[in-house]
Amino acid sequence: MSQTKKLQDEWKKFLNKKMDRKGFLAHLGAGAFAATGLGALLKSFDDSSQRQDSHTYGGGAYGGDNKKQQS
Repeated sequence: MSQTKKLQDEWKKFLNKKMDRKGFLAHLGAGAFAATGLGALLKSFDDSSQRQDSHTYGGGAYGGDNKKQQS
């Protein structure tokens, strides 16, 4: 059985599962949390070396940054 077919079967099984409103909202909340949590996690890995400069001596907006600012 192909991976796509297996995924479709699991999805159909999930959609046909009987659940009350509380269970539905719990699944919905977990899915939303996973989606936003994954985005935040990926964002935290994005170019972390650039953000680290502001935590060093003289770095940041008021520290006399040696980089030329683009206007």
